[in-house]
Amino acid sequence: MPRARTIAAVTTGVVLLGATGYVTADIYDVVPGVLTLDEPVDPETLPGPDPEPEPEVTGLVEIPVAAGGVDLGTPPTPAPTPDAEALAAAVDAQLAAPGFFGSAAVLITDGVTGEVLYELDADRPVTPASTQKLISGAGILLTLDPDSRLTTSAVRAGPDSIVLRAGGDTMLARGHGDPEAVEGRAGLADLAEQVVGTVAEEGQPPAKVTVSVDMSYAPGPRYAPSWNMEDIAFGYNQGVTMIGLAGQRPRPFHPSPTEPEREAVTAFAAALSEAGLPAEVAAEPVLTSPVTGPVLGEVRSATIAELTTFAMDLSENALTENLARQASSFAGGPRDFQGVANFLLETVAGLGIDVSGARMMDASGMSYDQKMPARLISEVINAGTTGAEPRLQPLVADLPVAGLSGTLSGRYDATTTRAVAGIPRAKTGTINQTIALAGTTTTRDGRLLTFVSIADKVPREGRLEAQLALDRLTTALTECGCR
Repeated sequence: MPRARTIAAVTTGVVLLGATGYVTADIYDVVPGVLTLDEPVDPETLPGPDPEPEPEVTGLVEIPVAAGGVDLGTPPTPAPTPDAEALAAAVDAQLAAPGFFGSAAVLITDGVTGEVLYELDADRPVTPASTQKLISGAGILLTLDPDSRLTTSAVRAGPDSIVLRAGGDTMLARGHGDPEAVEGRAGLADLAEQVVGTVAEEGQPPAKVTVSVDMSYAPGPRYAPSWNMEDIAFGYNQGVTMIGLAGQRPRPFHPSPTEPEREAVTAFAAALSEAGLPAEVAAEPVLTSPVTGPVLGEVRSATIAELTTFAMDLSENALTENLARQASSFAGGPRDFQGVANFLLETVAGLGIDVSGARMMDASGMSYDQKMPARLISEVINAGTTGAEPRLQPLVADLPVAGLSGTLSGRYDATTTRAVAGIPRAKTGTINQTIALAGTTTTRDGRLLTFVSIADKVPREGRLEAQLALDRLTTALTECGCR
């Protein structure tokens, strides 16, 4: 009998974007899924799915948790491993169906042991799209303390001069920070109130202060030379900087400010004035050299682990680049896009993972000409699922959940896939002719599997068909007893 799973109610929305503007970025999900947990039940007692999709969908849900190696998704007692031949028959049937357009790289492994169960062109370098972010996320978590936070501070630079010092946080709230949020955890109003309190304690406060911003932390180029600048203009990406405001992340057809540091210093001056210290922005507010002086206050971001999960969940390009640059800078490495990409590959290679055949030009996957074999992505995932590298467990366990969260919130609602909504966790990827999906799922018998599936010859008009084909492949793995 299949082991008990958990029921979840899934309310999904399908968001279709204009095909003319959607050129390279991951499919952008606006409406998140809603997850409701009930008591465990035997799936054999569940009614069969309705013949047609309904707005409210009930599926079988398994939520892996990062609790030490194989506990990511495996039951307390070992579940049977799928028979390789039976699994191959199920996978081949999906690859023969429409949607892969005659070219794919696929690798499926046992998530407990890392044993390869199925492979197709797994060593052929292909464009990974945003599944490449798994390499970047690994490099970030292997370098930076996942429990550390990014500090934004204010220092006195003169009797009537205050400098906002960037520390890598690009999601500062204009007002008070929200201790439960990732975006907006640290707030400029909180920082301003600290500054006003400190200045008052020092004696007679100035009648007015001028405010600048110190941008000397982890500096580097704003845009990769290999990026298509139309992606910036359309709101699929933004320049890399070390300070910014919550709510200004790019969205399709809503690009971010070109200079987020100016937005941040303007918001800080307003927060100081609101807190009781009149402030104005300096005529030339952006400073590139470090500013020293007494610290008047500081606020801290969500943890590096939370920020990395956020970047993976929503496929945040600039945030991924930001964190990767900070990791390389922390390790004394380069801060240009190519240098950071090389640093990430070298860091992953330090785990004993073969990175040959990989060509990275940035951390986010937004450069068109990047290549890597599916095996490299698979081995990074397996380092987390098998317990070989505990620091990578959250990277895998907190990936978007099929039909429920992040870039998978609008998927797995088709008749052919909705029965497994809530079970697979995966990173999506879409760029040019590539549609990709990489992550974990749990079979009907309760065995954890990892998968990387990349369709790399998809015509522009076939993108949604390819996306559904990848979801069907993952559905086949999840429903397969294969024994």
